[in-house]
Amino acid sequence: MPRQTGKSTTVVSYLLHYALFNDSVNIGILANKASTARELLGRLSTAYENLPKWMQQGILVWNKGNIELENGSKILAASTSASAVRGMSFNILFLDEFAFVPNHVAEQFFASVYPTITSGKSTKVIIISTPNGMNHFYKMWEDARRGKNDYTTNEVHWSQVPGRDEEWKKREIANLGSEEAFNQQYGCQFLSASSLLLSSEELTRLEKDEKEFIFHEIDPLDDLCLDYSALTWDPEFDIEEIENPDTFFTFAIDLAEGVGRDHTVINMFKVEAMDDKDIDRLNSPGSLIDLFRLTQVGVFRSNLHNLEDFSKILYTLCVKFFDQENLRLIIEYNTYGSELIKNLVTLYPNSNDFDEETIVRYHHRVGARTKSPGIRINKDNKVLYCEKLKNLISNGQLILKDKRTISEARMFSRNSNGTYSAQSGNDDIMMTCVTTSSFFDTLDFSEIIEEYFDTLETTKQKRMDGLLDSDGNSDSLYDMFG
Repeated sequence: MPRQTGKSTTVVSYLLHYALFNDSVNIGILANKASTARELLGRLSTAYENLPKWMQQGILVWNKGNIELENGSKILAASTSASAVRGMSFNILFLDEFAFVPNHVAEQFFASVYPTITSGKSTKVIIISTPNGMNHFYKMWEDARRGKNDYTTNEVHWSQVPGRDEEWKKREIANLGSEEAFNQQYGCQFLSASSLLLSSEELTRLEKDEKEFIFHEIDPLDDLCLDYSALTWDPEFDIEEIENPDTFFTFAIDLAEGVGRDHTVINMFKVEAMDDKDIDRLNSPGSLIDLFRLTQVGVFRSNLHNLEDFSKILYTLCVKFFDQENLRLIIEYNTYGSELIKNLVTLYPNSNDFDEETIVRYHHRVGARTKSPGIRINKDNKVLYCEKLKNLISNGQLILKDKRTISEARMFSRNSNGTYSAQSGNDDIMMTCVTTSSFFDTLDFSEIIEEYFDTLETTKQKRMDGLLDSDGNSDSLYDMFG
């Protein structure tokens, strides 16, 4: 949570209520500094003193570090360390600004104290903090978001606090000295804004629509007798749309060894016309391409499938499930990517129906006269494609919905080499998003838009033509299609 949102005061009020109306309970208020913990206990003491007399309990102990009530309830304030509370048991532990407790201290604390908490059926741990880098608090937070532990997350955006608007944000940035400092203190960012590819606003917008993708049985894949449970779909996507001859898709593919480390990924996108509200937000679209988007509908992610098995799954999806004429593959051309391309055309030598034209072609080196299947990613073009991805997401032309993808996006930032990568965990899905950004500049995408445009309702076509005409781009549609 951001600073100055009343989070500590709210928790302290709850702790006081709990101590007053429950007999013989132990409450621990712990902070990164003992002085901070005592200050929180001071707030609780002040709240108690302002209660009506009939709500107050008799006082047995009252000092800066400890309160004991007549009903047997005790409240202790201390620093977050194993030694401070060793040998004690608690009904509630409140850990304030836990992200600022050193990693080794936090680990020792939980090893010593947490077993005494889990032994009770109604015990609680309340942890609040502003982010402070990629530490133990970040891990606990992310594990909670993913359902890997028993904590429940609750996040408050700075704009939810009354009186805080864009003008307030500008003043705070000026007072703090940088937007990076603002995002650390108020934007709940674990990484600085200057290093993250996507801004906090862009990430917040993605998070509103994120979904847990689900598995669907697919008959042609069942016939392979291979595990394809790693293939999941947007629950709102009607899988029968794939059979519609007027629907177009693109796959972005990143290959790994399949030995339990990096993941092999197929990131599946559907070509769509942008909604009217998104079109209205555009500033002077340059051509018709700017009025269309790619929306994420499916993801295959596995680090256990070897290249041969993955090749069979991809071949089956392309040839027996999707319409190859309406499908394009963006394959990263690395060691495994080149082998994948060979496999797709040689898997079934007597009856191979894979169409090589499905694979999008790129120049593999500067100055190359011809294009070859697949895309080569290097340090220089990776940065350019990352920046393009950011613009596409910001303009609503690339829609991400998968929960795992958006989780990777939160950690995708500029590294010490000057390019972008995951600062924690994996970035395999995000890298397929990066290569997908290249698709918007290809002839393949232009040709798909030309076909798809003809399937739109006349009113939609006229609206797009009128928008381009009003912006002085009346020839853009025809220039694009030659």
